[in-house]
Amino acid sequence: MLDNQKEWTIRDLAAMLNLSVATVSRALNDDDNVRPQTKKRVSELVERVGYRVNDHAKKLRNGQSGIIGCIVPRLDCQWMSAVVSGIESATRRQEYSLIVMQSNGIYETEVECADMLFTKRVEGVVVSLSGEKTDLGHLRRFIRKDIPVVLLDPACSDQGFVNIVIDDARAGYDLTRHLLSLGRRRILHLSGQSKGRTVTGGCDGYRQAYAEAGLPVREQYIMACGLSRQDGITAAEMVLRWPEKPDAIIAPSDHCAIGCMTALKMRGVRIPEEIAVAGSGNDPVSMLSEPNLTTMGYPGQRMGETAINHLMHRLQGTAAGNAISTIILRRELILRRSTS
Repeated sequence: MLDNQKEWTIRDLAAMLNLSVATVSRALNDDDNVRPQTKKRVSELVERVGYRVNDHAKKLRNGQSGIIGCIVPRLDCQWMSAVVSGIESATRRQEYSLIVMQSNGIYETEVECADMLFTKRVEGVVVSLSGEKTDLGHLRRFIRKDIPVVLLDPACSDQGFVNIVIDDARAGYDLTRHLLSLGRRRILHLSGQSKGRTVTGGCDGYRQAYAEAGLPVREQYIMACGLSRQDGITAAEMVLRWPEKPDAIIAPSDHCAIGCMTALKMRGVRIPEEIAVAGSGNDPVSMLSEPNLTTMGYPGQRMGETAINHLMHRLQGTAAGNAISTIILRRELILRRSTS
């Protein structure tokens, strides 16, 4: 009677069929030098005992693991789940396995995740940093072993790491230029602050758009703000007390923008007639608000796929992989009724 719990080896198959290990191996690989009747015997036994080819062991014998590692702060947010989805899709297309780990935004946990991936002999690593510390010693060990590391936005200038960053400055420019084209002049720019992710680059684009329009930037219209809905409510309630209220608000996230709109509507402010509001991220919530929210799309899926494609270039030793240190991705301006 067969043991269903046993992990059968190729040597077990050879012994049961009274064949050599080499013959069974060639049969499993559909070698033309193996007779059809022998292939049939091997195939039938494989099916009967539930034999599984150990690809991992095979790759390890060749100095490979076939595994890509990924460390992210959290998986329970829309923009990061899109990134991981892109990583998983591209990894599967390359016939690699993927290990995804969460740091929960904690540096010490990120170090533990890196240690575990290092012991798993991963062939490449994609990391979205926790943001708590700038020490990357736990990742430099991969570089010393010639294991490529791709860092996702925010960028790092340390040599050896490849950065994939979002052009937040261009996003801030596009949003501000759009609002200026609608005749808005008192545009409030909320510069995002988040432990896990930097979202302040849009302020540079905001200033550039004002400069190109020949308009002065009022520093009081640039404020630090968190990313949550409550942060948006708090910011909107504060500016509504100003003698000269803004006629447009650029929020650092869609949830923050929804919070701004909530506070504005509670005070009877008409959106966008009196104050236009725009967010960032193209979160599903942006389509559920009333009015629908103008936003900047976040190319999460493309970011994940780009990271894996670059790792593959590095692993295959192509010039495209070895020459690149920074990859910049653009956001898309998505116009909806909250601004026009």
